Amino acid sequence: MKEETEETVSEQEGVAVKNEFAYVIGVVVSNTRDSVEPDLELLDVFPNQLNFRNVISATIQNVTPTFVNRLAIKASVQREGETEILYEASDEQMQMAPNSHFHFPIPLGGDRFEAGNYLLKLTATSKGESWSWEQKFTIDSEKARSYNRTDVTIDASTNWWMIGSLVLFFALLGMIVYELYKKKLKRKSGGVRSDE
Repeated sequence: MKEETEETVSEQEGVAVKNEFAYVIGVVVSNTRDSVEPDLELLDVFPNQLNFRNVISATIQNVTPTFVNRLAIKASVQREGETEILYEASDEQMQMAPNSHFHFPIPLGGDRFEAGNYLLKLTATSKGESWSWEQKFTIDSEKARSYNRTDVTIDASTNWWMIGSLVLFFALLGMIVYELYKKKLKRKSGGVRSDE
């Protein structure tokens, strides 16, 4: 839709600016008054990165030709067979377009991916409708290592306290072994000598 404006002609010299405005108006057209009930599906769960940060992505699909309004999602991740929740995420007031899908991220908060079997529990609600899923997924060690290398929130700096402690430990161990070796040599050579 384009708005027409009246043009005014001026006899003066100078710079002329002509403004044009365009509007986009969204329209939902249907040929029946029966509303289509929204339906969501959980397609996949996998390790991923979002802005170079480790996340677990849950792919949610709207399989109906209607908008899903006021969508709220709550998700939690735990190791398979355990009850402790490792990671949680929730979001509200979202909207999904008809016949679309998106990856819902569950951030790890700076943690490293650890290889293993996990369980995702996800609940989505929209205007009185509710969907719940539980899906198992696996993080393999190669993918975990690859994502951990590129995550910008993981501290990959050298731990100098640990290195210093190990060097000191091995130096003391070496000194003790050397002293024991010297005592053993003195015993073999006939004991302690005294200079007279």
